[in-house]
Order: sequence, then C-alpha cells, then structure tokens
Amino acid sequence: MTEEKIDTADPKAYKLKWHILFIAILMIAGAARVFFSVQAITGWNLYIYNGVDITVLVNMFYPGIKELNIVYGVMGLLTAILMYCVGFWLIKFRRKALKWMGIMFLGWIAVRVLYIGAVSLVSKRNSFENSTIISTIVGYMILGVINWVYYSRRKELFVK
Repeated sequence: MTEEKIDTADPKAYKLKWHILFIAILMIAGAARVFFSVQAITGWNLYIYNGVDITVLVNMFYPGIKELNIVYGVMGLLTAILMYCVGFWLIKFRRKALKWMGIMFLGWIAVRVLYIGAVSLVSKRNSFENSTIISTIVGYMILGVINWVYYSRRKELFVK
C-alpha cells in the first residue's frame, strides 16, 4: 500500500470543499450579525410578542436593558468585522487566520455568556434556562472545534 502524497505547494491538492462552504457561511453570518447588531443598538423590533413590538415596555419594566442591548450590539458589530477579517484571511491562507478564528469563536461565546448573565442580573430572572441560547453557545463551540481540527490538518497551506 502506498501513501498518497500531497503537494503542499498546491492548495488544489487538498480537499477544500469545507473551506469554501465555511467562508460562505462566515460571510452570511457576518451579514446577519450586522443586521441583528444594528437592531440591538436601535431597539427596532427587538422584542416581539404575538406580532407586536413590545421593546418600549421591556425597556420601561427592566431599567438598564436598553443600555445592555446597545453594548451587545456594538460587540456584535465588532465580532462581525472580525468574521469578515477571518474570512478574507482564510481566503488568502494567511497564517494569522487560524489564531483569529479561535479568538472569534471564543470571543462571541464570551459575549453571549456575559450578555445573558447581565440580562439575568437586570431582569432578576435566570436567562440561561432558555434552550435557544444554550444551543447557540454549544453550536458555536462545536463549529469552532470542527474548524480548528479541519484547518489544523491543513497548516501547510497557511504560509503567508
């Protein structure tokens, strides 16, 4: 049995279908992150109940939640910028892309956890019980590990 040799100088020699898909997902997620961040900053349709925007009521009932949403929106915009940077660095096979990809995933998980914790303090309710929030955090952790393993096996491509 012979081992298949991969020409490390030729990126086409690697199977990079996930690479292209991941970059597309990263760009779409970045656009969504910009949209939802602007929504958090402006408060536009932030809290919908039975088709009615109740953002003003939520802000009145929970003082401090509006400011938290603004901070969360700014952090979301910063994360979106980082998503685009990582995407372009991955396209160009920049060595720093791998490190910043890890920072991107861990940073967004930290932002989510801190935001949920702050909302729990302001609202005096345990916001960590929401299964959507937990699944988002777990999803980012799984996606981060998968990408880390995928790109770690292709380190030879990242020489710039």
